[in-house]
Amino acid sequence: MGNGTFTAPDIDQNAAAVFQSQGYFQAPQLIPDDLLDASVAHMDQVIAGQYETDPVIRHHFSRTVEPGSPQDRLIKINNAHGVDATLLSLISYPAIGAWASFMLGGVDRVQVWHTQLLYKPPGSSSKGNIGIHQDFNYWQFFDKIDGILTAWIALSDVTVPSGAMRFVPGSHRWPLIDPGNFAEQDERKALAAIEVPDGEEWTEHAAVMPRGAVSFHHPMTFHGSGPNVSDQPRRSIAVHLCSEGSRVVKENPFVSDETLKSAEENPVIFQR
Repeated sequence: MGNGTFTAPDIDQNAAAVFQSQGYFQAPQLIPDDLLDASVAHMDQVIAGQYETDPVIRHHFSRTVEPGSPQDRLIKINNAHGVDATLLSLISYPAIGAWASFMLGGVDRVQVWHTQLLYKPPGSSSKGNIGIHQDFNYWQFFDKIDGILTAWIALSDVTVPSGAMRFVPGSHRWPLIDPGNFAEQDERKALAAIEVPDGEEWTEHAAVMPRGAVSFHHPMTFHGSGPNVSDQPRRSIAVHLCSEGSRVVKENPFVSDETLKSAEENPVIFQR
């Protein structure tokens, strides 16, 4: 899908160096407006429980809020791309794979292994928070940390009031620190539980982004987000990616070596 006039920008040749230094990189708009418009409509359909494909056959499909429930908290739907063709087109958009390959040092293949539809309603207060965490705390079923990262697609303009993601620059070089809690809604409690390594400093960068922009972050980079106090929802999809040679060595609720063989469930979005 594309409107025929949008051309994704060339890859910023400084992107990989910034990613390696800071643990994240904010790319400009990579997704065309017509695909964004369609994806917003289909996001709402999936939130409402209108699926194009039966989720029962999707082993790794799940949601935190059931259809029809009050939209007063963060709504997270795992692998929504498996039940909706438009969202599949979104997370497979070629520019995402090309930029991700560059971030990972020019790997030959980039594959989706999991996605998270994230809808943060306006006025959701602390129920919309995402606790500060390192993704790899949840991903230790991969045999190695090299070759995996997250592309976070903004489907609406992301501002500080709407609950922009906050990254801690350079924290991808820190050890894996436990605890970190995606579900922790008390930000002060979450921060108090994290021990910053000697000689390091805790600073935060708010990832303010226009819709269609994509941020990339390392699985060890600390990140989280606060409440949406704006009058509009904050919409996004986190696309978790791996390169060739990544192996799943432990059972987990997200992915297996078998599902990585399924291009339908885990599409390859870049192939050299």
